[in-house]
Formats: sequence, structure tokens, C-alpha cells
Amino acid sequence: MVNNVLTSYKTEAISSARFLILCFIVIALFVTLTGGAFYHYQKRATISAARTNLLMLADLKARQIGHWRQERIAHARLLSSNSYLNEQITRYLDEQNLAAKEKITTTLMPALNESEDHAIFLVDTEGKEQLSFGDVTNIAEHIDQQQLTSALQQQQMVFGKVRHGHGVATRLVNPYDNHLHMNLITPVYRNNDSSGELLGAIIFVIDPNHFLLPLMTSWPVPSESAESVLVRKMGEEIQRLTPIRDMANQKTLEQVHPPEGVTTPGNFLKQGKEGFLSGYDYRRIAIFAVVKKVPDSSWTLVAKVAQSEIFQPLKKLQLIIYMVTMIILSITAIILRLWWQQQQAQNQAIYYQNELQSRTIITRFNNLTRFANDIILLCDEEGTIIEANERAIEAYGQPLTELRKKTLRSICDMGDEECSLLWQPSSGKRGSQQQQNSNITARY
Repeated sequence: MVNNVLTSYKTEAISSARFLILCFIVIALFVTLTGGAFYHYQKRATISAARTNLLMLADLKARQIGHWRQERIAHARLLSSNSYLNEQITRYLDEQNLAAKEKITTTLMPALNESEDHAIFLVDTEGKEQLSFGDVTNIAEHIDQQQLTSALQQQQMVFGKVRHGHGVATRLVNPYDNHLHMNLITPVYRNNDSSGELLGAIIFVIDPNHFLLPLMTSWPVPSESAESVLVRKMGEEIQRLTPIRDMANQKTLEQVHPPEGVTTPGNFLKQGKEGFLSGYDYRRIAIFAVVKKVPDSSWTLVAKVAQSEIFQPLKKLQLIIYMVTMIILSITAIILRLWWQQQQAQNQAIYYQNELQSRTIITRFNNLTRFANDIILLCDEEGTIIEANERAIEAYGQPLTELRKKTLRSICDMGDEECSLLWQPSSGKRGSQQQQNSNITARY
């Protein structure tokens, strides 16, 4: 009986421990999955917010640049189509008339002073300088000759790229004069007839530091990696029109070939796509970017920001989620541990109480049966003797070991009928009330 109680107690303790472990695992999985789901939700929300901000910013800047281009083109066309100015330019180019030169100067200087132009050049059909106005030193340092030749051949108005006004600073060139320029080349025709004779071109040397570069370098919020760049597709290459953030030399204004097999804004542009992308920039740093075409131009705006900067707030959130998860799991483990200990203490108290009662009953039973004057035999369900008191051992004259080999029927000294009535094996009585492991006590 004591062994049965002990086995039951151990089984219950193991079952309780397994149940608590299962509860802890379920709670841990729930808390971990909840924290992970919340983190990924915040990550998606952060990417969505970055996407929305970049799209809105790129669209706003592209429209501003488009309006600025239209204003500059309208300004250039207004001057180049001025009949009086066209007449004086024709006279000067045909006759080198000094009076015409003075009139050209009188007409262009006010326009130069009231605009963001750094200088104005008048060139002939071969691209040779004829007149210059404003802060100029050398046309070769201000004009992109390749673009000028192309504009004269195609007889089209051309916006040039942003370029450095001088080469590398020397002792003759102050490094502070190595500023940036952007050219707007406007063809001039005889009698303002675009189908007639080409006289040359007026070149407006625009100072991009007045509007364009401040717009490109501005960002609504402080940022360590955000930048916007104007580019133009040139065959299989991409030409940067404005400087990039991390390279301050003239190499930023050269044509570049986007690397193959890498998602970059350049490859995005080569495929004729525009919109939001997740890829890498020229430094092979992971970025979020938006490619947006400037209206009515061949220019394309690229606005980008490093993914590490976007995800920086998520690192703090990740740390908070981790700490909260650990705290919740620790508190849960402590609560389950205390509850298990309480249950164990209660079960041990019940076990020891039952064991004490069982030992008391067994002791009393042994004392009662062992020293009783009656013959007392303890049998199993088959009638085999299990235990006998002192009186039975004395009466039968056999030791307990020998009695345990006998059955109740074999030692019965009454008639067969009386013995049969005395003992009827319980194994034959099966039915709805099946008896198992029955102990039969016979007294004589």
C-alpha cells in the first residue's frame, strides 16, 4: 500500500512537472512570436513610411526642377528671340560692328544681373567665342565643348551638366574660384527663323549654387546618408549631372557604368523604370531609393537614403522587445516554479500523512493478528496462502515458508462440501463487477 502511494505521488509529480514545462514552452512561444510579429510589423511600417517619404520628396523635387528648367528655357528663349537683340547679334557677327556690340551689352547685362547666370557667351557656328559678359576668365573653363558642338550641329537648346569652372587649382588659379557651372545653350538664327541660317548660340553659364544644388542637397530632416542626384541616361552609361554627397571632385560629373547583376538606381534607370527600389548605391551600401523622371526633360532624379539609417530606430525597438520578452519569461518561470514548489509541498504533506496512517494501521493489524488466539490466514484470489499468524504456524506445525506454498483448500480439515463453501475462487465470478488482486482472509 505504501509503495502504491509512493508510486502515485511520483507519477503525479512527474505529470505536474511536465505540465508546467509545457505551459512555459507555450507561453515562451507566444511571447516570442508576438514580439517577433510586432517587430516585423514595425519594420514593414518603417519601410512603408520611408517609401512614402522618398516618393513624395522625389516627386516634389522633380516638379520643382521641371518648373525651374521651364523658367530658365523661357528666359533664354525670350532673350534669343528678341528682335532687337537678334538684329544687333547679326550685325556684330557679320560686320564686327562695335556699336552693335555696345547695344548687345546694354541688352544682356541687365538680364545677367537680375538672374542666376554667372556669365553669358556669344559664339559663332564653330563654337568660337565672340562676346562674353559677367564673371568670366576663359570660355574653355566654363563651356563643355562637346555639348556645345552637339547643340550647334543639332540646332537644339541644350542643358549641360554641372561642371567645375576650372581644373585642379594652381598657383595661377585660386582654389576658391573652382566653382560649379551649368550651361544652357540657345541657338540663334538669322531673323529668328529656326528653319533659316544658324548664326551661332548664346550660352548662359548658370550658377547652380543659386537654386539647383541647394535644392538637391536639401532634406526635410537632418540625415547622415540622404541625398538626391540628377542623372541622365547616355546609352549604356549613366551621366551624373550634379555632384554626389561623398565625392567632391570632378569624377562625380563623369559618365559611369552601373555594375551588372546588382540592383542599383543606375540599372533601374537603364531598364526604363522609375519608382521605389531597395538596392545598393555607388558605395555598395544598402539603400532605399526612388527614381523619378523630371517632367519634359531627359533628366532623372534619384533620391536615396541608407537602410541602416532607416532601421536605426528599430535597433532600439529590437532591444526593448528582447528585454521585455526576457522579463516576461523570467517572471513566468518564477511564478510556475513557485506554484510547482507549492504543489510539491502539498503533495508531500499528503503523502507523509497517508504513509503515517498506513503504517499505524499496519502496525495495529500486525499486532492484532500475530498475537490473536484464532488461526488467521491471508490468501490471494486463488486461495494461496500469503501470510499467517503465530497461532496458525503453531497449529499447523509448519514454518511460514512452507505454508506459503499451500492453498486454503489443501489445509482444510473439513469435508469437501464445507471446504467448497468456505472457498469459492473469485476469478470465476466475472461480470460487471470484476475483482482483481483480491486478498482473502480466513479465520478458524
